[in-house]
This record gives sequence, structure tokens and C-alpha cells, in this order.
Amino acid sequence: MDFMSISYSTRFTRFLAALSLFAFMGLLSEPATSASAPDPRMFGPWVVQQASSPENLGLRVYFSPDGNFFLVDPRTKLGMAGSWSIGRSGLLVSIYGNGQWAKLWDADIAFVSNDQMIVNVVESQISPPQQFGLMRAQF
Repeated sequence: MDFMSISYSTRFTRFLAALSLFAFMGLLSEPATSASAPDPRMFGPWVVQQASSPENLGLRVYFSPDGNFFLVDPRTKLGMAGSWSIGRSGLLVSIYGNGQWAKLWDADIAFVSNDQMIVNVVESQISPPQQFGLMRAQF
């Protein structure tokens, strides 16, 4: 009695072979690094040197390597914390307050040098679109 034999159609067998080949090729390829590894120049403390809104001048911004984000206003000693990530659309910074998450910045970034970064905020749930320049802070 041959009850363990299974007969597959040719089309299904070819599909499984192609799927196996694609899976094997995926294992051999190098991992994608564009969205998974942020630019190490992002990390560390920054100071807002140029801003379209004068009240933003002097703000301290910190991007940590583990994805945490901190913003402090040295004049009022108030700040906010959240998370940041780099994806296909650019920089995304979210903050948590009053029991809810909010999108602080959905922005494009450009490095003028290792110590200067331009942030162009395209969308925010808290402020209007704006552009500001960050200078690396030396603490």
C-alpha cells in the first residue's frame, strides 16, 4: 500500500523550486543597510543655530544611538523626550506626552559637515513646517 506518496502538478513543483531559489538567494545576499543603520554623525548633542522661528534658537537636541530623543530649552529648563528613526522618507521624531504619542518632526536632513546638519521639517503634529540648522554641541 502506497499511502505516503503525494503527487504534485508540474506547475506547483516549479513554483516551489523558484520560491526555494529566491529564499536561498536572499540568505546569500548582504543585509540592507539603508534603513536599518542610521548615519553615526546623527548621534550626540546638537544646538539649534539657525531657525525660521526665533524661539527655537538655542534649543538643545540629543539623538542617542539606541533611538531615544531629547529636546531641552535652556531658557525655560523644560524639555521633551521621545524616539527617533531614519527611514526611507527621512528623519521621524515622535514624542510622548499627556498619554499620547505625537509626531514632532517628519523631516529631510542634510549634513553640511560632520558638525553641521540642516533639518527641513515637512510635517509635524505640533508645529508648522520649518527649517533649522543644527551645530554639534561640545559639552
